[in-house]
Amino acid sequence: MAEHKDNISTAKASLELVVMENESLLSHFSNLLKELEDMEALPPEEKRKKFRELESQGAFKFQGVDIRRFQVSTNKPLPSKEFLRRTQRRLQNTTSLINDFQSRGEFAEGEQLKIEIEMITSALVDDTNPAEVRAFKTKVEDIRDSELFKTYQITKKKFILQDPDVRTDVEMVSVKESVEDSQQAIQDRGSDLKEIQDKMDAGELSADEVMTELANLSKSSEGSS
Repeated sequence: MAEHKDNISTAKASLELVVMENESLLSHFSNLLKELEDMEALPPEEKRKKFRELESQGAFKFQGVDIRRFQVSTNKPLPSKEFLRRTQRRLQNTTSLINDFQSRGEFAEGEQLKIEIEMITSALVDDTNPAEVRAFKTKVEDIRDSELFKTYQITKKKFILQDPDVRTDVEMVSVKESVEDSQQAIQDRGSDLKEIQDKMDAGELSADEVMTELANLSKSSEGSS
């Protein structure tokens, strides 16, 4: 009986520790996202300066891992709703960069690419309908395989090398996407942990089962190679 109680106490303590770590992660990413969003309205030179200050201060690293290579997973596959949200956001970010290029007198042909992106991002897609999600994915892949998109990539690479303000904008997009993706995944993992907690309190999971569930989440935050 004493051993059983010890197992329960160990499982509860382990669960509480993981919950605390997850909350710490969420706080870190939420605060960083707020800083990045506040920076978006700054003039280019001031934005670049602030971004580089954050970078030099190590704000884009968590536990030694660059957040642009940071991965947070849950024990569930990426749902269609989240896939659609991430992809649409990336397409909208592409449009923003095209506008940036055009404001500098480059990539006039990007107007057609913006139109094609707008047709995709403005269309309603039922995330519960696999056929609609597949059709959306195919349209996105067609755009990314197009000559127009390849020209966009070439233009982006050119500006990254030549214009420090555009380079900052591109890097900010990359960081913000990583932060938003990780923030959502951390929130989802928090829901998983709450479910484990509720099941344990209800007696639906034994101490051993709780430890197994936590082990399945043990690689939920790690840097990708």
